[in-house]
Amino acid sequence: MVVSAVVAFGLTDRYAAGGPLAFDDVFRGDDVEQRIYGTILQTREPTTASAIANVADCDPKTARKYLGWFSELGIVTRHDGHPATYERNDAYLEWRRINQLAADHSIEDLQQRVRELSSRIEAYEDTYGAPTPAGSHIDGAAHR
Repeated sequence: MVVSAVVAFGLTDRYAAGGPLAFDDVFRGDDVEQRIYGTILQTREPTTASAIANVADCDPKTARKYLGWFSELGIVTRHDGHPATYERNDAYLEWRRINQLAADHSIEDLQQRVRELSSRIEAYEDTYGAPTPAGSHIDGAAHR
């Protein structure tokens, strides 16, 4: 998790220079918005604003303010309850990735890459006799 945060937040120079950063140090120096954003990206289940604030090292009221804004932008999904919980919106992250790919590559390049990957998938299916690893047979035994 720390390594992904190191890469995601461009901290590779600090990481390489001094070895692994303590988790508490990963967000040091970032503004509160970035710390909350980074924290929500790492969540895997609905999480309270207080828990997010704890990791992001900010006041829960501040976390709720930014989480409300992120909810309006579609970055997070807010689940009503007592207390309300928030989780990252994977559809937003997929859209963002697709948008970035479209900005960085031509349609032709993207179509070519899809063809290449489709061919690789077909080759794997032919080699292993199954559309998924779970259904493949290696040395006569089912892969589990």
